Amino acid sequence: MSQTASTPSLVLTDGSVDPFAGNGARLARAAGPVLIGLMAPLLVMLTIEPSLVRHAQFMIAALLIPILLIAVGICIYCVLSPGVVSGVIVDTATRQLTVVQSNFFATRSSAMPFTAITSVRVVAGYDRDGYATRRTEVVTRRSERIPLPAGTTDAEIAALRQVLGH
Repeated sequence: MSQTASTPSLVLTDGSVDPFAGNGARLARAAGPVLIGLMAPLLVMLTIEPSLVRHAQFMIAALLIPILLIAVGICIYCVLSPGVVSGVIVDTATRQLTVVQSNFFATRSSAMPFTAITSVRVVAGYDRDGYATRRTEVVTRRSERIPLPAGTTDAEIAALRQVLGH
């Protein structure tokens, strides 16, 4: 996501991803292991049977078909699982709240106007082990609950409520 000309008044992040950065760093980090994983079977085949070098179309198909299947799988995963909320950008100039979600392969951002937000609340609950936890969430007019990044402080919650006018 590129930063707009206006400077946001509040940025909440869990530190796992830069909300202003795109997917380039994440993809670059994953490129090496993916390429090694795709080339390993090819190198093993060439080591076992060196005469396969003469069959270029077989080698190309053996490499491109798995790449296609992996790319389709990653695309489906990114669409179905947008990831956890890793950042929230509050822009008072455009009066929009941008939610940044990230998973292992992609970072997605979606913006909503301040008028779509009904409240910012702190919810108490329990984790899987039975320990008391506390999370902050933004509630929209459509009753969607959007969690804020982990580690959001009380001061940041108060600043967000003030900016939103709640």
